[in-house]
Amino acid sequence: MKRLLMVLAVALAVSVASAQSAGYGIYTGYPVLLGGQYQTGNFRLSAGLPWFGFGVFGIGASADVILGQAPVRLGPDLTLSFYYGAGANAALYFGGGSFFLADAHGLLGLEYLIANSGFSVYGESQLGIGFYGGAVGPAFGGRFGIIFH
Repeated sequence: MKRLLMVLAVALAVSVASAQSAGYGIYTGYPVLLGGQYQTGNFRLSAGLPWFGFGVFGIGASADVILGQAPVRLGPDLTLSFYYGAGANAALYFGGGSFFLADAHGLLGLEYLIANSGFSVYGESQLGIGFYGGAVGPAFGGRFGIIFH
């Protein structure tokens, strides 16, 4: 049992050591129409302007932990970085009455580091459980962005 725990601890440390690229970035997606992010190591903070539809906008923030990463080789000159993690979003919406939304989610993404450019592009999907003013239901989202190194 002790040996199994040691192997699991080493595997977790290795998977956390390589995560999505560090740096500042911008992104768009759902529910955030326009946002900015800062990533260091395996921790990412984001803030943005979410859109709920029908003229309802808000302000929101998220915190994510990238738990692991693996290369995906698509050809001799094309390697993407697959990553996964977990996080939480919170947003306050205005227009047609104000309301608060929050969720906890898992995430999966792909990143492409553009050689000799100083930036990378990524796409990500999120799926979790959301809390909507006393109601609980599924939460989903996604983002496309650029990270400047």
